[in-house]
Amino acid sequence: MDYYYRKFLTDSAESYLRAFRIGEICHIILRHRIDIIASKLPKIITSSDIDQGAYAYFLLQYGSKEQQSQLPLIVRRLIANNDPLGNYIYGSMLYFGIGVSVNQSLGTDYFKKASLQNLALAKFQLGKIMLNSDESRGMELIREAASQGYSDAKWFVGAAYYLGRYGYSQDKFNAFDFFSDGSNLNDPKCKYRLAIMYKNGEGYTDVDINKYIELMKEAAGLEDETAMMHCARDYYAGEYFPKSYDNSFYYFKQCAERGNLEAMYFLGRFYIEGIGCFPNEQEGLNWIRKAKDKGYKDAIEFLK
Repeated sequence: MDYYYRKFLTDSAESYLRAFRIGEICHIILRHRIDIIASKLPKIITSSDIDQGAYAYFLLQYGSKEQQSQLPLIVRRLIANNDPLGNYIYGSMLYFGIGVSVNQSLGTDYFKKASLQNLALAKFQLGKIMLNSDESRGMELIREAASQGYSDAKWFVGAAYYLGRYGYSQDKFNAFDFFSDGSNLNDPKCKYRLAIMYKNGEGYTDVDINKYIELMKEAAGLEDETAMMHCARDYYAGEYFPKSYDNSFYYFKQCAERGNLEAMYFLGRFYIEGIGCFPNEQEGLNWIRKAKDKGYKDAIEFLK
């Protein structure tokens, strides 16, 4: 089966499974849809390897620890049939200790097996593992994954060029190309990095604030947390985005609910001061205490 790696925004179990059955395996599922899809997906999958792989891949990426306990049973048949995605999923389970005990050596072996079956996800993961022992070969595998259209790999190569890492000289023109390719594949991290390049006038572009705003909003809309925090700050400051306390409050709240400590602190301040919301001192103090309990310096100082 041929796999396609463009990232699709998926809002239902039916659309997720339908895309998976034709090889479109890279999905972005918004946070509020995960539980809905998790409850529906087991009811509509068949016993085919494709459907079982779709369910296993969903659990690997989005499942709770309890849900991921189902993975060993599902994946067992896939690896018995030497299914490439099954080999990749089992490698991930072993390497990161998801649903099984950690065994990084065996996990790496399964990444190698899936990589030899030409699965870009496996090449990317194996390449990252190899960077410490054989940087050149590691980057070669990651570039192969990028050439197959895997946007996570395009982001990684773009970042290597942007920062001058992993044996690459700094080259912001090449970085711009890789981030652009990834952005066209709907990758939120690539959209974010490309937005910053438009803001700074780097690579092939002069400063273009309109393009910066467009791409940053797109990345935030795909729930990239770094982009969401950028939007929260920019809407508050009004330097690049039109000033909007309501929008700033919205993005800080979204990030705070994901555990971002800076967002927790600012959300608390917003509630206390009634910025973008009705004042609610108790709710504000609750959020700031959460940030304080996690060691966030500004929250600690505020509550002294």
